[in-house]
Amino acid sequence: MMLSFLFVTVAVSFISVNGKQCRVQSGNENLILSINKKLLRSLGNKNIAPNPSLYIGLRLSDVHNQKTEQEYLIRLQEDMKEPTVSSALGSDSQRSTGLLALHTLALRASCETANSANMRKQLQQLKHRMHQEKEHISNTNTPQSNYYQYSLGVLALCVQNVKVDPHVIRKLVNEVKKVSEIHSICIDTLSMGGLALQCLRHLDAFYDEHLNKDIASAALKVKETLQKAQDDNGIIGNKFSTLLAVQVLLAMESEHSGCSKSLERLVTESKIGTFYNPMALSMLLPVLKHKTYLDIGTMDCLNETDNILLSAKPAGDIQITENVLVNLKVEDTLNHINPEVFKDTVNIPKGSSLLNVLNALKENEKLTFETENSLWGPYLTVVNKVKALAKDKTYWQLRTLDTVLLEGIADYKVYHDDTIIIRKVRW
Repeated sequence: MMLSFLFVTVAVSFISVNGKQCRVQSGNENLILSINKKLLRSLGNKNIAPNPSLYIGLRLSDVHNQKTEQEYLIRLQEDMKEPTVSSALGSDSQRSTGLLALHTLALRASCETANSANMRKQLQQLKHRMHQEKEHISNTNTPQSNYYQYSLGVLALCVQNVKVDPHVIRKLVNEVKKVSEIHSICIDTLSMGGLALQCLRHLDAFYDEHLNKDIASAALKVKETLQKAQDDNGIIGNKFSTLLAVQVLLAMESEHSGCSKSLERLVTESKIGTFYNPMALSMLLPVLKHKTYLDIGTMDCLNETDNILLSAKPAGDIQITENVLVNLKVEDTLNHINPEVFKDTVNIPKGSSLLNVLNALKENEKLTFETENSLWGPYLTVVNKVKALAKDKTYWQLRTLDTVLLEGIADYKVYHDDTIIIRKVRW
């Protein structure tokens, strides 16, 4: 900041490696089908830009609502034609590397091959962007975007069986090896790098023996690092980063028993409603069906089902809403003279999100704020004219008194006597 089934013909779905299994136990059919339906329903929100990740997640399922998916694909194709001023994976005057890569993967998930006019244009743009990224690393030691998007770009080209510039690969290999040695690693970035490297291992005929060995060595390092990062409950990093990390372990056919432990934990978290953001659902569904982004490259769209029916949601009973009191603080830790930006207590309906709290304060002219759209929802950038922007390596950290929040402002639900701290920090 990814699929489900209607009928099952075997008791347990699994990947078997050296006699061991990485699997989700049977009995979760209804749960996975409900996740599939939730993701399909999320496509109906016309107020936000179409998200290629949602389409990819649905295409990796083995059950479909063809009409809904096709209508969303048309929206995606229209969106691809327009330049993006503020993208989901970073602000730029152009479409970000990550979003360009995701659109490329979405096209392939619709079974457009590298020979189609749309795909040729998309691949040409992505190859050019990756060249720009590589040059930027050579000049500044950092990509134009970040290494998550850089890895996503490599993956999108590789999935199409397109030869990636060896210099581009070399920079990814070097970064992955370096990041793997850092104690406080970013699991999402490392996981996306691992997926890209694992894909490249299947294109070994394109590269020399020395580079192939380095690719394999770096991929193994990713797997080992993710396994070491796993806690006793199967979580790798946090609940949301586990979604992508499990894809890596599945793609590498890990014989490590922790893969099953992580899958079981994802099922448990799904049952208690941890994953409700559409982006999280789009990453969850593939791993529950033992699919990864690498499977996009082998899709042929033949004999697909069309058997998910989306009935209208029944209207809920009218209930009297009780209110809760929420304490909100805004701090700029980089301003050593006057770090407190804002402080107030809000009376708001129970079940409201943090975004609802901010909007209530804005309507009462107590606070101003600005957001940018992202694949995960609105992303806070400005509070009371204080900016926190990725280009400055600053962001607004959301936290309570004792922990950093994993959810965004639109997802986190406040409760009575909750204290939320929005803090400008550097990354």
